[in-house]
This record gives sequence, C-alpha cells and structure tokens, in this order.
Amino acid sequence: MIGGRALVATVCALAVLATGPAAAVEAPPPPPPPAEPAEPRAAAVITGDVVLRGHGWGHGRGLGQYGARGWAVDWGWSSGRILAHYYGGTVPGSIADRRITVEMTASAGRAITVAQERGGLLTSADDPGGSRPRRSAVRVEPIGRWRWRVYDAPGCAGPWTPRPAELVQPVVTFKSAFRQGSDDHRDMLQLCQDGGTRWVRGELRAVDADGTSRAVNRLRMEAYLRGVVPRESPASWGDLGGGRGMQALRAQSVAARSYAAAERRSAWARTCDTTSCQVYGGAAVQPAGGGFARLEDPRTDRAIARTAGVVRIRDGAVARTEFSSSTGGWSAGGVFPPVEDLADATPSNPNHDWTARVPAASIEAAYGRGQLLGVKVVSRNGLGDWGGRALQVRVNLTGGTVLVTGDEFRSRFALKSNWFRVRR
Repeated sequence: MIGGRALVATVCALAVLATGPAAAVEAPPPPPPPAEPAEPRAAAVITGDVVLRGHGWGHGRGLGQYGARGWAVDWGWSSGRILAHYYGGTVPGSIADRRITVEMTASAGRAITVAQERGGLLTSADDPGGSRPRRSAVRVEPIGRWRWRVYDAPGCAGPWTPRPAELVQPVVTFKSAFRQGSDDHRDMLQLCQDGGTRWVRGELRAVDADGTSRAVNRLRMEAYLRGVVPRESPASWGDLGGGRGMQALRAQSVAARSYAAAERRSAWARTCDTTSCQVYGGAAVQPAGGGFARLEDPRTDRAIARTAGVVRIRDGAVARTEFSSSTGGWSAGGVFPPVEDLADATPSNPNHDWTARVPAASIEAAYGRGQLLGVKVVSRNGLGDWGGRALQVRVNLTGGTVLVTGDEFRSRFALKSNWFRVRR
C-alpha cells in the first residue's frame, strides 16, 4: 500500500502541473531517455527468444483501471478526484438518459436470429401496418439489397420453417411484448449466435448496412452501462477496502458513459460491443455448451445508479474518455495530459510489470529480411522507467533494417503495451 500525506501532496502537485491552467513559469521538459547500449560492430545472429520487460496493459490513454482501484482503495480518493486526475482539462457534466445503438459484431454478415423465450417476440417482419402476432423465434437471412428471407421456429435451436415470400425492408426490428426495464431475463430478447444465446435489454435490429447485414441493439444508455461496467472493471472491486472500491466502479461508470456518448462509430450504430469500442455483454449469456450466466451485477448497478447521467465535459462537449487496464505508472498522454499514476503499482496489479518472450523466428517471419541480429528501442516518450513508452523500434536483420513504431511492434507480437525494453 502507498500512503502518507507528504506523498499524497506530491501526487496532487504532479496532477496540477499536468492538468491545471498554465503556470507563470513553465515546467522544465522531461529529461531525455537514457541511451540504449551500443550494438557490437559484428552482431551475431540471434536464436531462441528475444526477452522483453514491460509495464502496463493497453494503450494507457486516460483512466487506468488498476490505478483507479488503487486510488480508491489504498488512497481513499473519490470517483470525482480519480476522474479529474486522469482526464485533465475536463469538468463534470450531465446528460439525459438517451438511447444508444450498439453493433453486436459477431453477427455481422450473417443471418440474424432473435428469440423471445416466453413467446412474446414482435417483429416488423410481420405486416408493419397490420397485425403483429407474437412469435417465439424469427431468423432473417440477407439475400440482396434490403431483401431478406424469413424463417420461423419455436426457439433458437429451430427447426426453421421458411416463409413463402421474401421481405423487403432496410431495417427489420424486433421487440419484446413484455415490460421494458424488467430484470427477469425471460422478458428480454435473445440474440441467438453460434457461440450461444445472449439476452439483451431494449430492441434488436437487423440492418442492411452497405450490403452487409448488421445486428444492432437499441436501448437506453443507463441500461446499456449495466452490461458494460462489470465487463470492464470487476464488480468484486466494489467490496475492497470496506467498500472504498465502489469509487473505482463509479469512476468507470462515468468514463464508460462519456465514452459511449461521444462515440460516432458508424452510420448504423453509435458504438460496438468489443474492445474496439468498449466491451458490452448484454444482461446474460448462455454458452453453446450450456449453463447460464448473469452478466450484470448489483454492485456495478449501484455504481451506475449513483452516477446517473454524469459525464466529463471538455470545451462544451462530452469528452471521449478512453481508458485501459493498467497505465504501468504513467498515462500515455494524447488527448488528455499525461499524469504519473503511482496507484497503478500495487502488488495486486498483475500488469504493472510483465515479461514476454518473442521467438526470433517470429520476428524474422514478420519482416522477411533474413535472420535476426537485434531489436533496439531508438526513441521514447520520456515519461517514466527506461525513458517511457517506445515510440520507434529498430529491427536489425541480415537482409536490412526495419524501423517500426512501438505500437506496431506491440500489436504484431501481442505485447501488453508499448512500454517495454529489450533484455536480450
């Protein structure tokens, strides 16, 4: 645990320096990164693994989830103070409980199947201007622009009976006949996918988007967050420190709400359900192998309710508040000023320090210029251990040299972050 008034004051001073209004005297620039060891003139071919040590997990921009937990549990910070620390230049604001559209990406380009296990499925695949019979399961299969083949079944598993006529609609809607806002999953819609069944709040849509079918969940923001926050920060964190961990869950709720409100992902959906946006699981899931798992949690539900409508505002607009698992000790900067993240370095954070081994053969295959002679970080951002995050990496091979960004090297070899050094 990190504590002490003097150290807290130091952290606060750093936060003000990084995020507050311009001071009368500018702070000196960070010291230049330490020089990398000189390479031998006649480098030997590397066999085996290249060993890397690193810090953090994710892009490091904005809030660090493990850091937020540390600030809340070990330092006693409120959610507002945590958010102000990571999102310099923003202030608290509020928005109404608007509707949001979320693309369910696993269904892209496929037939879209929706069920209502109590037989309460209403769909525009029936006569939109006439009767709306209740159904159990409907599948729409794309067969051309705005054209769908429609099937009916008693449930996700079929058997499927085709309707005689094709359907011509740009968007096919699905709704539950039962009470909206119910916490009983049997009142909700089911999105039937190859990996199992997912229960979601609100309505589902099958959209013909530029010739590709897309499944879109349309629901209210606060209901959507119930399926996001426990997927991004463990709900169990709320129990830590005698309940102080709830402040981290509240900070995550505000960050997730702000990020979603600021998103403009596509013409058919504001955001998506994967780490490309932020992870959304819906209300519950049943894998193909069986079993049932409730994804929402009472602790994250309380954190969302206690911060209802709260967002971070920058220049009069909702800020796109990115976040990641662990900053490694310094946030990466970018849209928000970089800040030192002392609370990230807790013994319970498995991502503050890490080691990775990359086979030399994998590096050779990736760049295709012969055998590997060396890997060297040639520029860094100047923040933290070893001079900070890798900005450029030079890969020396017998057939030539390749210069890549730290982000590209991290992505290609599945490293936890772009903050690393080469041990061998």
